[in-house]
Amino acid sequence: MIREIWMKHKLVIGVIAGIAVLAGAGIVQNQQGGSAESGEKMQALNSALKNGLITENEYNSKVKSLKGGGHVTGASATGSGGVREMKTVEVLDPLFGQRAYTLTIPVDWKFEGTVLWTPIPNTLESCVVFRTSSPDDLTGVQMLPKYTWEWSDDPGFQKAIQAGSAKGFKPLPAGEFVKKAVLAEARPGAQVEAVEPIPEENEKIQEQNRKANEQLAATAAQSHTGASHVSGNTERVRIRYEFRGHPEEEWLAAVISTQEFPTIPSPTRLIPALPAHSISHAWVTGARAPQGQLDRSEKLFVGIIKSLTPDPTWQQKAQAFTMEQFQKQIQKQMANHRTQLQQFNANMMKQHQAFMASQQAKFQASMNSAKAMSDASHASAMATAEHMGDVQSMVDPATGRTGQVSNQYNYSYANQDGSVVQTNSPTFNPNAQLRGNWTQLEPIKPQ
Repeated sequence: MIREIWMKHKLVIGVIAGIAVLAGAGIVQNQQGGSAESGEKMQALNSALKNGLITENEYNSKVKSLKGGGHVTGASATGSGGVREMKTVEVLDPLFGQRAYTLTIPVDWKFEGTVLWTPIPNTLESCVVFRTSSPDDLTGVQMLPKYTWEWSDDPGFQKAIQAGSAKGFKPLPAGEFVKKAVLAEARPGAQVEAVEPIPEENEKIQEQNRKANEQLAATAAQSHTGASHVSGNTERVRIRYEFRGHPEEEWLAAVISTQEFPTIPSPTRLIPALPAHSISHAWVTGARAPQGQLDRSEKLFVGIIKSLTPDPTWQQKAQAFTMEQFQKQIQKQMANHRTQLQQFNANMMKQHQAFMASQQAKFQASMNSAKAMSDASHASAMATAEHMGDVQSMVDPATGRTGQVSNQYNYSYANQDGSVVQTNSPTFNPNAQLRGNWTQLEPIKPQ
């Protein structure tokens, strides 16, 4: 009985080993105006320029070639100094049968991706996964499924955790987690060359953790319960291995977020106390290239990962679905508790009501801290890109639309279709040299 109740409380899910491939995922989206082929090429050029994959001179040369009927050629996935023709692909959510994310990759690269829905306490959560690679598969980027595991120093509770096929180890720093849990499953036989710190990203994560802990402490004080505590870090592990007879190098960048919960006293004789325990989550992204080409491919990897963009319509639908599942589960739990409590006398009903109020207060505390935790989750999925390149936030004064662009250029312009061109030339006028209606972007000052 105790073990069954503990298992109802456990918050851990197993690692999902494979990536489900969706038919039709690699769809190139055309921009308005001109032929479909020309639209694809312009979209690729604009994306390449926006993400720093080509220079302004290369961009202008290719635009001129397109207007003159020329053909834009794509460089090899690991080449340097040349323009890459890009395409936009879609990640579909099989649950809703619609686009969930878009991603920009080289036009000749392969792509597979989907959205996984995995169980968490009282509901389901989504997780985007994908892999994309050059035609020879030697250069590529992969976003792995999220890892989740639980730990407790209480022997009985830890035994129940392991009985549920959860990973049984204490919270670990990001680099150690990659070596202990990821390599054996995702990169068997790989040799670790170095664990590389990411100082700037760690500072951001620690600040997010600080804000989350402040909110958790305040909520616990209001509900007169023990406060949980959030911690974590990010590191990347450089590895090497043989792939189809070719020596490869890869970065496996991980972000760890751990939440430690205090002991939860038993509210009734029906449910035992829940021992102190921790729940850890890890987001891992891999970027690989032939040996000797990893560092110079970093700019390409940045452009690909930064281009991952969620669909707003899907986001709203996914959030509504998650809340709907939570409400159904809570109603089911309440019904089960009512059935159990009917076996006891009227005095037990008061204890039941106190328990349900405590459970609701605990969930409300979790919901109040969701914003800070969500920011940390999003930062983790983008950690590889964030530490690889410098960006700045800009706003289009004509539309109010905001976004991030490279800070290596002094002037940035946005077209009506969302395309961006950057330059260091004060005399460059995109309205005179390019098609469309271009507006100069303005930097967003930090608050």
